Amino acid sequence: MRYMIRYMLQDYIRTYSFVPPVLLFIIWTIVSYTYVPNPVFDSFAIACAALYLIVAWLAITLMDTEELVQQQITMLHANSYVKVFSAKILSILFLAALLSLFAVIYPLIIGAFNRSVTVLDCFIAFMSLILISLLSISIAVFFSRAFHSRTLSSWLLLALILVVSLVRSGIENVLPDSFALVTWVLPPSFMILDILGEETIKLGPITLLKWLYVIAYSVLLFYIFLKVKVRKGLY
Repeated sequence: MRYMIRYMLQDYIRTYSFVPPVLLFIIWTIVSYTYVPNPVFDSFAIACAALYLIVAWLAITLMDTEELVQQQITMLHANSYVKVFSAKILSILFLAALLSLFAVIYPLIIGAFNRSVTVLDCFIAFMSLILISLLSISIAVFFSRAFHSRTLSSWLLLALILVVSLVRSGIENVLPDSFALVTWVLPPSFMILDILGEETIKLGPITLLKWLYVIAYSVLLFYIFLKVKVRKGLY
């Protein structure tokens, strides 16, 4: 698996498709800390929202890096589409982890926060960034060419789903009670933002349960993706 992940990353890096989203996130992070000091978790919540969108971009471009013949060769070597798919997901997560580290470390280096930041604060922020990235990947794979042909409308639909899931709480407040339950099918990115909504956060059972819910939701989407791919023979 390690060698397959290395191959996926090398193949992706050769295309330079990663440059626009990565550069955009780096520039956005630097600009967002132009004025200091900033509240700790509010800042990380905004970073989560930005990374949620950026990772979806990375996921689609990495999933679609290989041409059809190259995909078939990779499949022959791996002898399993699940292995190939897992390697791609882990490759995207690796890139997301690098961006997450940057999002946590950069403001610490420049002293951008209005109070001292503890190791626990950094851990919660990093985990929030990783989990929202995982969720973003699990959604974005359904909009890659690996699942169906990619069009402008599919990009717009993906963007709409991501943005609506981020503002779910606001939508729920304006909907009638009979329709509010519909919002629960939306990706739970709002849970990550809710966790970071407090200036002081303890790593208690409620936080852990929300993290587990995000993981379970993401794993379910990956499972559905693979089941549909196998059933329709889309690999």
